[in-house]
Amino acid sequence: MRSGILKSLVLSAAIIFANVALFSRAFVGLDMGANIFAACFGVSFIVVSAALFFVFNYRLLFPRASQPAEPAGQTTLEAAEASVRRYIAGGERTFRLQLNTVLKQIGRMKSRLTTVAKILAEHFSAGEMSERKFTGTVTQVENVMILNVNRLIHRLSAFDEDEYAASINPYTARDDEITRKRRVIFAEYEKFVAQSVENNEEILLRVDRLILEMSKLSDFSEGSLNDMDAMRELDALISDTKWYKS
Repeated sequence: MRSGILKSLVLSAAIIFANVALFSRAFVGLDMGANIFAACFGVSFIVVSAALFFVFNYRLLFPRASQPAEPAGQTTLEAAEASVRRYIAGGERTFRLQLNTVLKQIGRMKSRLTTVAKILAEHFSAGEMSERKFTGTVTQVENVMILNVNRLIHRLSAFDEDEYAASINPYTARDDEITRKRRVIFAEYEKFVAQSVENNEEILLRVDRLILEMSKLSDFSEGSLNDMDAMRELDALISDTKWYKS
């Protein structure tokens, strides 16, 4: 606060001195009654000085609270979903259909997780070893989808829709080396988005298989859970996710 007051005093003194220098006969000595140009210049200078005085003093004396930095990645499905919605709301056109599919995939994943939690609650007490192992695996699979969505949004944050539209427009696109190279880059974006959607479907498919196998089990011992093919597939999915971090 003290720093703001000091800066405000310095700014105010500078504005006052500038006005004194302009209108004082000891310095410039501008006579606003001399002609229309002098009058316009003098009035404009006074208005600008007043605006600078009030605007900058207000900002110095009442600074806005600093905004928290954006997190490096969303850590819940809800946060990842909000990230996708923000990107769409920002004017996304090219991949709107695919991103809407991602939103539906997140919703489906939430539904699957609710189903899994209900099944576990019916067969285990909270804290049992088997329950902890099962819950831990499912949570890591959820994290894989969150990571997949984060990577998608981070990649698209560098996507230039205007350049993309110009490069594929048959009426305005140039047929030169730069444009051809740019099209190759945009094709990589298209491939990455399609692969992200496919990866989410693969995750959902494996969770669906897990739920099906769980519904057939009569014995929910740790051994029976470890022997489930769906559990092995989920463990392999987690291990094969290059960017996954526990």
